[in-house]
Parts: sequence; C-alpha cells; structure tokens
Amino acid sequence: MIGTVLCRVGWSLAMAGILLLAGRAGMTLLREPCVGVADNLDYWRVARPAGIEVPAQAKQGYYVVCRYETSEAEPLSSLTSPTLIAWLTRATAGDDRTFDLRRLGLIYWLSTLAVLFVGLIAGADVLLVLILAWVLYDPGYFLFFNSLYADPALIVGLTATLIVLLLDPFDPVTGSCRGRYAALTLASLIVAAILAGFTKMQYATFPGIVLACSALTFVVRRSRPRRREYLFLAALAVIAAVAPVHFFYGAAPRFLDANNFNAVFGGIARVSSNPATALEALGIPPPHLDQQPRDYFAAPRQVIEPVMPHVRELSRVRLAALYLTDYRAFSRTAKEIHADLSRVRTHPRGNYSRTESGPRARFHQTRTQFSSWRSRLINPLPLWSHLLLAASMLFLVWRSVRRQWSGADTGCLFLVSWSVSQFGVVVLGEGFVNLHQHLLGARLGVDLLLGLSAGRVVSWAVRSLASARGRRARVYFHSRQHLERR
Repeated sequence: MIGTVLCRVGWSLAMAGILLLAGRAGMTLLREPCVGVADNLDYWRVARPAGIEVPAQAKQGYYVVCRYETSEAEPLSSLTSPTLIAWLTRATAGDDRTFDLRRLGLIYWLSTLAVLFVGLIAGADVLLVLILAWVLYDPGYFLFFNSLYADPALIVGLTATLIVLLLDPFDPVTGSCRGRYAALTLASLIVAAILAGFTKMQYATFPGIVLACSALTFVVRRSRPRRREYLFLAALAVIAAVAPVHFFYGAAPRFLDANNFNAVFGGIARVSSNPATALEALGIPPPHLDQQPRDYFAAPRQVIEPVMPHVRELSRVRLAALYLTDYRAFSRTAKEIHADLSRVRTHPRGNYSRTESGPRARFHQTRTQFSSWRSRLINPLPLWSHLLLAASMLFLVWRSVRRQWSGADTGCLFLVSWSVSQFGVVVLGEGFVNLHQHLLGARLGVDLLLGLSAGRVVSWAVRSLASARGRRARVYFHSRQHLERR
C-alpha cells in the first residue's frame, strides 16, 4: 500500500516537473520581444523555398528578427524536412503576407511535448522522461525552435526516436511491436528517422544509425524478426540510402567546395604534427603546402581558386587515416570536441532583440538549465564526454553478454553511435570551422546519454532499495511465524 502511494506521488511530481519545464520553455518562445537563435546568413536555406523573405541584418547574428515578409513558395526547389514544416506552418497561418517566427517555434515545441506525453502514456519510465525533458528544454536546444535553421527538426526527430526505443519495440515478449499498436510504433520510428535524416547533409546518416541499432538489437537478443519487422528494416534501409543521395545529387542545398576546402585547410592543417606532409598526402601540390589554416567563406578568392581543383579530389578515407595515424592530430581533435561539448551556452549567434543586444551578442541562460548543472558537477572531470561514451559501450557489451538487453540499452546504443558518428562527420566534413555550430547534434546526443545514464542509475538504486526492504519484511514475517509456532 505504501509503495503504491509513493509510486503515484513520484509519478505526479515527475509529471508536474515535465509540465513546468515545458511551460517555461513555451513562455520563453512566445515572449515579446522575440527570443531565439539569430540568423547568420543561413536562414535562406529553409526560408527561401518556403517563401519567407529574410532581409540582411545590420548586425548579422547578434539579435533575433521575429517577423518576415512572404513571397511565392517553391518547397520542391530545395526539399528538406525543415523547409516542408516551415512551408506548412506558413500555409496554415491566417495572414499569408507576413510570417511570425514564433508560430514555427510553437509547432516544434508542441511536437516535443506530444512526443514526451505519448511516451509516458505508452509506458516509458517516468523518471527517464523527466530527465530527458530537462535536457531537451535547456535553452541551448529549445531556443533553436525559434529559428529557420535545419536543427529544430533534428531535435524533434532525435527525441522521438529515443522515446520509441525506450519503449522497447523489439522485445520478443512484451514489446509494443507485439501488441495492439505494433504498426503504429514502427511507423512512428520511420517518421522520426525521415524527419531527422532529411534536415541537412550533416544529419543524413541518421536513418542508417537507427537501422544499425535496430538490427543489432535482434542480433544481441538472438531473436528473429517477424514479417512486419522485416518490412520495417527494409523500409529503413531504403530511407538510409536515399537520404545521402538526396543531399549529394537531389534537390537539397549542398556546398561541396566549401566542405572540402574547410576539411583540409580548416581541419587537418590546424591539428597535424606536420601540416605540409599531411597536405601533400592529400594530393595538394607544393605551391600550396604552406597555406595557413583558413575558412572558405573568409579566405580571399585568390587563395581559394588556385587550390580548388586539387581539393575537389579529396579522399575522406585518406583524410581519416591521417587523423588516426597522427597521435597529435587525434588527441587535439578529441580535446577540441570535448571542450565544445562541455561549454554552457545557448548559441554564439545571440538570442535577443536588436534593442536588447547592444554592441555584443547576448545569450538566454537560466541557473536551472541542464547544462549549468552539468558544468558544475561533471565538467571538472577530465575528458568526461569521451569517458562517458567509452563506459557506455563497455556497459552495453556487458549487458549483451549477460543477455539482459532492454529498450534503454537500445536507446543508449543509439545515442553513443549517433554522437560518435557526428564527431567523424563534422571533422571529416568541414574540419574545425564553426565547430560549435556543427556539433549541436552530437552535444544533444551526449547530454541525453548523460541524463539517461543518470536516470537508470537512480531507478536501479530505488528498485534495489525497495527489493531489499521487501526481503527484510519477508524475513521478519517468517521469523514471527516461526516464533509463534514455537
């Protein structure tokens, strides 16, 4: 009786915590003047196909503009999931002449809230959902909802994927795929993979990672998928193949020259123990071996144009080998990534209106946000982010050997795989240019993994304590019975 009452009280408190976190985030997104993540010459990738006119700002990236004029939309000209969402948001608005950024932010906010509550209703651990909500509604993430970047769609898709995996849809006995809503569960996972995988080129590996983690779950459990699950894996395989093709050859924005130039001169040239030798190994001729590390969009054209014919032939396999065989390059890369993951920030572009911004960019931060607590408690540990990933993989191997795999293990495997893959995609794709912006997906994955791990430890401790008290009660009861018989 007492255990039931405590369980209900804990569930009610967790629900109240989720509503409080979500409510505060929603009020922040709807406030006037507008708060969000400011444009840094990148809004056009989503705005232009959706028919939203983004004017140049006097202080680009310092303050948030909330209202925009509209024009004729052509969503198929650069089809991505954020573009489609922005176009639908604009199309369903009452006034088609102007676009309010907060309307789009509200759509993303409602989507995340719906995902969390559906997870609770479907049976996800309420403590885990509460901690995940604490991570998700950190200003460093939810303020992206009030923006025209591609990242908000990734945040929603990543959250939805993790919640579905926590429900353990591939459990051969009690999983949701064996029950009444089997097809709906698998379909929601496919929708989440499409939403995240078709945001921008950097995130095109998302469906493939979901596919790999789902297939590996069947292997670890030594269970055979049913027909419905085979169809799910096949559909996910098609999506995993189409997403990269869409961004390399389809109607999606791509900047291959900038990517290649930054990967060489903004990447390996910055951290290599011998930059000239590294550039020569990548096929860069002698006249350009003494180039200083540069950003494609900041370097003079007379520097870029002579070297571009050689940079276009860049081999990412050879580039990866240079990082792996050069200890100095590898260690400096690991430290750069960890330093960025450990910072407490919303976004360096600024989060305030023009009047509030002043001469310098400002950030919207609160003392209770997840990253602030993480900074105080975890950041003093050296390289904690890499240690967390390594420890999580060792724990998952141990769970698979003991054949105790659960949905939370699949979720951890997904977050580890996603974060590590983003490290590789970012460094090999564009080096260290705008590392703080490109590591957003990896930062979210590591923070969610940290929250999920902490929640599992607390849940295990509570269950162990309850089990120990139950055993003591049973021993006491049996001892009393024995004494009474005597």
